[in-house]
Amino acid sequence: MRHAGPAVEVQPRLATMLTERWPVEVSPAQDELLSSWLHRLAFAHGLSPRHFGECLGFGAGAWSARLDLAAPEFLLDHLQHQTGAGRERIIAMTIGAAPWRALLLPLRRSRNGRTGSTWLQFCPLCLAEDETPYFRRSWRRASVMTCRRHGRALLDRCPSCRKGLAPFAQRALSPQHRCAGCGFNLREAKAPFIAKATRQAAELIDDLVRLEAAKDFLEKSALIERILALPALEEPPNPRSFTRLSTKQRLRCLARLARHPGRPLQNHLCAEPDALIAGWRGMIVAAGGTAPALEPLLRRLASRAPIEQESGPGAYTRRSSAAAADLRLLLSAYGAICARNKAPKPGSCA
Repeated sequence: MRHAGPAVEVQPRLATMLTERWPVEVSPAQDELLSSWLHRLAFAHGLSPRHFGECLGFGAGAWSARLDLAAPEFLLDHLQHQTGAGRERIIAMTIGAAPWRALLLPLRRSRNGRTGSTWLQFCPLCLAEDETPYFRRSWRRASVMTCRRHGRALLDRCPSCRKGLAPFAQRALSPQHRCAGCGFNLREAKAPFIAKATRQAAELIDDLVRLEAAKDFLEKSALIERILALPALEEPPNPRSFTRLSTKQRLRCLARLARHPGRPLQNHLCAEPDALIAGWRGMIVAAGGTAPALEPLLRRLASRAPIEQESGPGAYTRRSSAAAADLRLLLSAYGAICARNKAPKPGSCA
């Protein structure tokens, strides 16, 4: 009997197939989620995610998505040995003890699964541009609702079958950018347009999360608590947590709050017992984000930076030896200065 092509036989455990490194090298991508990398490893070696999980001893189901939270030690050792990827690099793909973990989109399906939150979002334009499509770690954070690269809203479900993403449920040998439910190519989904005011409000919220996490403010500030309570500001109030809303619902909530003349979004975000953090955050909120907040400082630095004249009249450039400004450090210094100059009262906005 003739065979159309090579066949792939699934062994009891992948670890018993090869004592040395796995033959196909799959390097982790920038900001890649661990489950995404595991799926790409499985596909590269001719295994579906479900079979790959069984070979590693995890069984079927949402095994890879669970590992995004924290990978067990034996798996870290095994992956490091079989792939050559550094242990720290593998750990960096997990959520781990990230200070924003309370903003993690829930893995469990809500009762109203077709309208509630799902565990993973994506930008179809990013997937289409990837040499090998992969899912980003930041796409699991509820405060991330837009793609800054393309200026579009993220999607959190397949536009064809309207179900949440479940790449871990792939039974066939299929890349993870194909919907596990209906096979739709997620790269071909239409990235939703988003109003400028809504996009700015969404990006402002994640700016605050990222910067306060970098400054170790999140664990002692009230920011996450304020974000989770945003739906309660709507009229009528929505009792659900921000993480329990779909991406579309979260953006709709921000759109309503951003249009309100009473500025409930800004006032709500600025409420903070710690005066220093309140001043730092208030400066960013008042400016509408990190980039606008930095403009005065960057203009001042540019006006005082050493310059040398190029060929041609009126042409100037900064000296190539000048160190590039670090966004986080500049904003931190500027925020500290603003806070010292005018520290607001607790619970008020600068």
